[in-house]
Amino acid sequence: MASNILYPVLAASLSRTFAELIIFGYVPLYLYSAGERRILQLALITAVPALIRFVAANVWGALADVTGRLKLPMLAGLAGYAVTGVGLLFVSTGLQAVAVVSSGALFFAGLSPAGKALVSLRPGPAGTPGRALAWWLQLESWGWMLGSLAVAMRGSTGAPGRNLLAVAAGLAAMVALWVAIAVPEQRRLEPDAEGQRGRGLDALRHAAAQFAALAHEWRRLYGHPLLVRLFTVFSLATLAGEASFTVFGFYVVGLLGGSEALYGTALTIATAFGLVAYAWLGAPGRHPPPGTLLVAGGSLYTLMYAAMAAASSALVAAAAFLLPVYALVRAGATWAAGSLTAASERGGGMGALDGAEAFSAVLGALMAGVVADAWGLRSVYVVATAVALLVTALAWSLKRRLEGAAPAVAGVRGV
Repeated sequence: MASNILYPVLAASLSRTFAELIIFGYVPLYLYSAGERRILQLALITAVPALIRFVAANVWGALADVTGRLKLPMLAGLAGYAVTGVGLLFVSTGLQAVAVVSSGALFFAGLSPAGKALVSLRPGPAGTPGRALAWWLQLESWGWMLGSLAVAMRGSTGAPGRNLLAVAAGLAAMVALWVAIAVPEQRRLEPDAEGQRGRGLDALRHAAAQFAALAHEWRRLYGHPLLVRLFTVFSLATLAGEASFTVFGFYVVGLLGGSEALYGTALTIATAFGLVAYAWLGAPGRHPPPGTLLVAGGSLYTLMYAAMAAASSALVAAAAFLLPVYALVRAGATWAAGSLTAASERGGGMGALDGAEAFSAVLGALMAGVVADAWGLRSVYVVATAVALLVTALAWSLKRRLEGAAPAVAGVRGV
């Protein structure tokens, strides 16, 4: 029974990122190749849904906690991906795609929070919640890589681009059917009839107490100077990375004359390198200092974006894109946040880091669109290089402060 629950939920993780690679990694390029040259409108396909998901994911997560229903948000999310894939078959402009994807984002924002909660509650063959979550994250990466491979194969075979949307929608629909059949509803709250009395007032009091506790935790987190510096470094790195990815397809295929097969292959190899980097960083006994990882990430980002800005051919730009720099930055930021927060505030620290990542992705996509429309696609990588230089300088400062605070952190935070 446990395996029957775990495997369809893990399949939802893979189908989610497969669909997202097609929606966010291919559809803008497809519309660009079809004649849509307003980069800002194409960038909004990423930016607006990301902002919607930033809010909607919290709503779906809270709804799951209150009702105890985890299957429903998962099915809503999978249905959102399926309907979005079908809807995108009929768009021809950037704004039409923004409308379709933004509508879908209201629903597919619920899949990841509910899925991760469900695998942690029912780890089944994974053995432990931590290992089940690790499987979920690995399958996210596999879904992204398979989506990239599908784009590369479409470019090589010349198959209609709409086929990718049909495959993504069909996969999401099939996994939704599997989840509906194989996964029973997980009800964590089962109040009896008498317990319903007075529950409304108690809920209001509980909500007020929770909000006060949240406000106190936020004051602690955002009043911590090293955490604020960390959030700043990570936010700027994410901003530059999202700007780079937003226009990467247009840059390689449009300006530099590369093929869609080269674009898809670059995404596939970059994702594979990222998986290798995460595996290397997570090996037993290997734990590089987070400050060192952040400095290395900022420095390599600078080289990467400078090479892409100066690239004279699509192959050079694609080769530079392969560096798994984001794995270094994300691991360094996550480990630093863990070392700077006590166990009682660890969730808030990680949540703030995720929030910074999500909001910076919105700003990065918007920045890419504005800069590209005003000064051209190459200018995006010039700006990204400048941001990476700033990230490197701030990471050096943060590294020194983390090293100076290490004894105190270890003693106070229990690291």
